[in-house]
Amino acid sequence: PDSGNQEKFAWALNWKAICFLRQGRSDSVSYYLDSCVSYCQTHDLPETEGKARLNQSINAHQMGGYEASAEMGMAALKRFEEIGDTLGTAHAYYNTALSYQRLERTENALDFYQKALPIYLERGGILDRANCLNAIGSIWNTRLQFDSASYYFQAAIDVKMAVGAWYYCGSEFSNLASIYEKQGDSALAADYY
Repeated sequence: PDSGNQEKFAWALNWKAICFLRQGRSDSVSYYLDSCVSYCQTHDLPETEGKARLNQSINAHQMGGYEASAEMGMAALKRFEEIGDTLGTAHAYYNTALSYQRLERTENALDFYQKALPIYLERGGILDRANCLNAIGSIWNTRLQFDSASYYFQAAIDVKMAVGAWYYCGSEFSNLASIYEKQGDSALAADYY
């Protein structure tokens, strides 16, 4: 493609990979994302490269390759930071934290979630904010810090309820119910189940 269409071509590779990602076809995802990253590097398209690297991280995570996912997330993070893409940076922090959490590197995960959160609160979508709050709550929950966990789970619910998205609160309600059960308050737990 000529220079005016290079960005469009790179986006097409990335979006084709996303279509395969949604279908769970990881081999095709890898092929198109690897092609996209290579093309972006050749044609100096850093924003699309960052997005493709983030999608590589998501693909690896979905396949259970958490270490590879974390490494790819760090590559995306580096690219987003280089070009000043703050929302891309938040997504890279969040997705890398998910992998760290699966690897039981909870200190790294918490650090990255907490770096993503202020960006999401300022610029992210409702689900970005709520998912990050819920993830932070889950770290505190595994550490048996129930007051902190409850705070973040409730904050995630509040974010969703502010836009009437109560039907997306199942995870947070279940997490709160689990805390109340652990604390011996079955009646309150039942209210959240």
